[in-house]
Amino acid sequence: MTSPIGNRRGGFTLVELTIAIFIMATLLAIAAPSFVRSFNSAQLSAAGRSLATMCQLARLQAALQQRPAELHVSLDEQDFWVSQRHATEDGDQREVVIRRLEVPDRVTMVSAQLPDEPARKDGEVTIRFYPNGTCDALTVMLQGRERGEAVAVMIDPVTARAEVQVIKG
Repeated sequence: MTSPIGNRRGGFTLVELTIAIFIMATLLAIAAPSFVRSFNSAQLSAAGRSLATMCQLARLQAALQQRPAELHVSLDEQDFWVSQRHATEDGDQREVVIRRLEVPDRVTMVSAQLPDEPARKDGEVTIRFYPNGTCDALTVMLQGRERGEAVAVMIDPVTARAEVQVIKG
C-alpha cells in the first residue's frame, strides 16, 4: 500500500526555510535596537552605582584609618579612584591608591561640580572624606550613548552618602 503523500520524504522545502529565516531576521531587526538601548542604560546605571560605591569606600577608609581619604574624579582620563596618605619610615607622606575604576566606554563623565563653583568639564576634581563621617560636597554628571539619558551622582557632605539620580531628557 502506498502512502497518500507518495514518495516524498519528510522535511522542509527551500521555500519554507526561506520564510522561517525571513521571519527570524525581521524579529531580530525589531528587537536589536531595544536590546542595545537596554544595555547602554544598564551600563550608565552601573557606572553611577560604582561611583556611589567608591564614596562608601572612601568614607569607610577615612573612619577605619582615622585620617582623611580622598576621592579623585578625572574628567580627562574618564576614571575615579580613592587614595589616602600614609607615613613612610622616613617620616614623609606617601599617597596610596586604594581602588581605581574606569568609566565604561558607553558612558562619559560630562562634568563635576563643587559647591559655589561652576561645573568643570575637564581636569581632575578631588574631595575629602573625613574620619568623623563627613566629606566635601560634589555632583558628577554621567551621560550614556543614548540621547537624553544621564545620571547625576550627588554626594551629601553631612552623611557622605552618594545619591544616584536618573535624568531623562
